[in-house]
Amino acid sequence: MRQCRGRLLMKTGLRSSARIFEMCVFFDVMLLLFVGSCISPVSVTTVTPRIPQVADVIRHTVNSKQTHISSAGQQLSSGIGIGFIWPEEDKLPPSERSQTEEIRLEKGSSFTPHLILQAGQPTTFLVSVLLDYHQVEFELDGQRGLLHEVGVEPVGDLEMPIKIDIVGNGAHDLVIIGFADPYNPSVDVNYRSSMDQRLVGRRAVIIVGEDERPTRQMPASIRGTQVPEDIQLNLGVGFATAPGRSNAHPSERQMYVTQGSPEQQFDYQIWTSNLGATRTVEYALVSFLDFHQIPVKQQQVLSLLLNPNEEAVVDNAINFPQTIGTHQMQIVYVVDPYRSIHRKEVATSFVMASPRIALIVK
Repeated sequence: MRQCRGRLLMKTGLRSSARIFEMCVFFDVMLLLFVGSCISPVSVTTVTPRIPQVADVIRHTVNSKQTHISSAGQQLSSGIGIGFIWPEEDKLPPSERSQTEEIRLEKGSSFTPHLILQAGQPTTFLVSVLLDYHQVEFELDGQRGLLHEVGVEPVGDLEMPIKIDIVGNGAHDLVIIGFADPYNPSVDVNYRSSMDQRLVGRRAVIIVGEDERPTRQMPASIRGTQVPEDIQLNLGVGFATAPGRSNAHPSERQMYVTQGSPEQQFDYQIWTSNLGATRTVEYALVSFLDFHQIPVKQQQVLSLLLNPNEEAVVDNAINFPQTIGTHQMQIVYVVDPYRSIHRKEVATSFVMASPRIALIVK
């Protein structure tokens, strides 16, 4: 049994009045210029950039007959998009399709829509799934794996059958992520500090059975503190260098490229801000290193509760990977986990991300 179905989310600079699309332009040019002036300088040794092989990737080079290009959707002239569609609604125009924000399944059923990927220019995606904020294996076009590499051309909606096992009664938070341009080895700070998150995501609530209580308990929330009066910058979530003896605000220690030796300890901060907001929100943060989930503060998901104009600065440390080359780290986050998107209980339904920073191991 399925009930309450959903829409396509796309990331693009264009505006559209179509009901199924949600648009989001996070920052403007003036903010970008300001960010550039606040980047903490890091001395990076000149290296030949190289992305080490990403583990656990299923490469979709030959598609089944069920995977196809649909001309019924809205073709992008720029940007990237992701969404779900029920196979039986493939021929319907987007405005007539059912929503997929909140889905009810019978016990033992899997979530089996078609995944939609869009791109305004040729784009490589690594597709990943978070179920209850744990990265899980799933089936895409008949192949099962943790990460799925898919190439998308700007010719319409690429529709692929997807199957996600949903275990346990109650409400599950589901996040599907498309990491775009995953193999770009650039260590240029301008590239890494771009406001383009190089990611698009789709969020849904899956309710199994009649019990609508969350299937997992979020960890205790880290509470925010007031943003200093002289700080006007809000990046959502970003990385900052370890403060050392400096009392400088994280906005003055923004980090986009760093380097170290194999297995060397790497201390850094995660800076989250709710500056300029009008309501209290809970952030659920999941960290990725080379597109694999890694813990933060010994937690698979980090919960932050921020009132309007509050921020949180979290100290964390990892070890640099063993493999020589340019590794990548990024935080994916949503607002108000385990709240109903369909009933408008969330401040925003977007899946958002920090910049994807470069960690050079030499």
